[in-house]
Amino acid sequence: MGPVGNIIFGLLMLVAFSVFGWTLNRFVRFIGKGRPMDGKIEETGARFGDVLTFFLAQKSVAREKSSIHHLLIFWGFLIICVGTGELMIKGLYSQFSYAMIVGATLDGLFKSVLDVTNLVVLCVMGYSFFRRIVLKPALIPLSFDATLILSMISLLCITHFLMHGFEHSANPASISHMPVSYAVASALAGSESAHAGALVNFWIHMIIVLFFLNYIPYSKHVHLLGALPNIALRNRGQKGVLPKRDLSDEAQWGVSHYERFDWKSILDTYACTECGRCSNNCPAFNTDKPLSPMHLVHDIRDESQMRGEKLIQLTPGVSPYLAEELDEDELEMANGIRKILDAYSPSGDASADLNKLMEAFDEVDLPYPDRFEEALGEMEEEGVDVKMELAESLVALERAAIIPIKPSEQDAKIIEGLEEADPMVGGRIKDETLWSCVTCGACEAVCPVFIEHPQKIIEMRSHLVLTEGRMPSEAARFFKGMENNMNPWGIGMDQRLDWAEGLDLPIMEEVFEETGKAPEYLVWIGCAGSYDDRAKKISIAWVNLLKQAGVDFAVLGLEETCTGDAARRAGNEFLFQTIAKENVKLFARYGVKKILVTCPHCYHSFKNEYRAFGGEYEVTHHTEFLQKLIADNTFKINQKIGKTTTY
Repeated sequence: MGPVGNIIFGLLMLVAFSVFGWTLNRFVRFIGKGRPMDGKIEETGARFGDVLTFFLAQKSVAREKSSIHHLLIFWGFLIICVGTGELMIKGLYSQFSYAMIVGATLDGLFKSVLDVTNLVVLCVMGYSFFRRIVLKPALIPLSFDATLILSMISLLCITHFLMHGFEHSANPASISHMPVSYAVASALAGSESAHAGALVNFWIHMIIVLFFLNYIPYSKHVHLLGALPNIALRNRGQKGVLPKRDLSDEAQWGVSHYERFDWKSILDTYACTECGRCSNNCPAFNTDKPLSPMHLVHDIRDESQMRGEKLIQLTPGVSPYLAEELDEDELEMANGIRKILDAYSPSGDASADLNKLMEAFDEVDLPYPDRFEEALGEMEEEGVDVKMELAESLVALERAAIIPIKPSEQDAKIIEGLEEADPMVGGRIKDETLWSCVTCGACEAVCPVFIEHPQKIIEMRSHLVLTEGRMPSEAARFFKGMENNMNPWGIGMDQRLDWAEGLDLPIMEEVFEETGKAPEYLVWIGCAGSYDDRAKKISIAWVNLLKQAGVDFAVLGLEETCTGDAARRAGNEFLFQTIAKENVKLFARYGVKKILVTCPHCYHSFKNEYRAFGGEYEVTHHTEFLQKLIADNTFKINQKIGKTTTY
């Protein structure tokens, strides 16, 4: 290719990469509209290992035999990308070759691998078409998007062979180290248009590459951009642990719009590979409920692009929720405070900065002078350094970027459009979709890129429950039973210990009064163990075994309530927090440190979620504890069952 061709190719690359950069910037800004990420990003070394294991090595994908072909596509794609890098540089400087950097031997070895890889990928593309047309696995259709992508990858492989085949015919340099291309070259030997054929196939190849680059963000292959950072930033702690919300802040009463998620939850949606594992393993989806975890994730991503396009047009600092958060006078005062902050520049000298701040304060007319002066007077009477408190508060507000700005006329139009748009929750995502989830976590467990589906569903349910008061009648009855009698069935609290009649169990309150201390273990029976006829049998057998083993324990009896786990999963964060705080307070009164449970939900709550409320306990499931008693010969098994048992 001559100098003119190099220049045209350079301009084409500049345009393609500029458009790609513009798209990427927009997507990052859409994601950035989410609230700050829950938790901290730690364990940097381990996260690098996660990228190697789960992104490059594709460990999660390799778990399923039906996905082996995807491994070939992914690894082949990486090798082809390296080969494409050489072609891009060659398009700018025709004489370039990797041999100039690594030497002819290594370059020849790489070209051999590249050639065979293209053949493997081309064969896998054929299988991918066959799979979608003939085998038709669930949620893997032959859509326009899939057809276009598979066709483009196939053409990339075909043009690779034709380009090198024609090139060899035009310039008989040996390419015997490229077996497939060499075979193509042999078939094309003697072609009079070999040079033109090589050039045409080069341009077709590179135009497909540059088009594919810009098509990726708008296709199912957007996960090529989102998967790596999502894996690197994945939650490395216990799965299923929900973060504690500050319920004094109404903005944390669940998620109504996509930007109420934290930005990592939004990034999740751009990492989805559309493999369908989540939906195929979802009990709701498999029983024809209106929930597909995969499509729910796509709905959130689509919402982020539609709504995000408008949000990024707002003046920085303008909130689309001002009408909900502030009245007109409060907004005017916020603007006054903003002017105060804009009127001084921090120098690092605390005293000088304070004086500048107070001078600026004197120059701004706030709309609440009487109320403000009254508050200042009360603070002075209490001995508070008013100026210092004010300065520190304003600077803290500025650093947190939470002082709102009054919207301009253009901002007001954008906000009006956002308010008139269909809601995400109750609109794009139907109520019945959210209530179909049983929060089992199967979707999250099988996701190869660590998307946290259940947390998103629970946060949207929280909006329905806490803000809208919109829920199925079954959920309303369940919450009422929890609120009135501390169990989901609403059975009287006075019946919680009826199951233990005649067992002569040690009751925590009585033991504590007699001995002045709690026994070693609190045995938490739970709602099912106290009220459900089948579970009562387990409770009776369990405590009898503990008594037989001489374990120092007690039950709470009528003081026992519920962990609140079911309420939290159903979206009633307020009810959960109320119950959790009361339980932590009760346990602290007795000095409880060790808890034995039969219920897996109670186990999870005490062990993982009560920590946020100050409850640090050693929690043991009854199966683990019984195994321990058998292991140390407290119990001896004299009779073999002779069959496999699940418990």
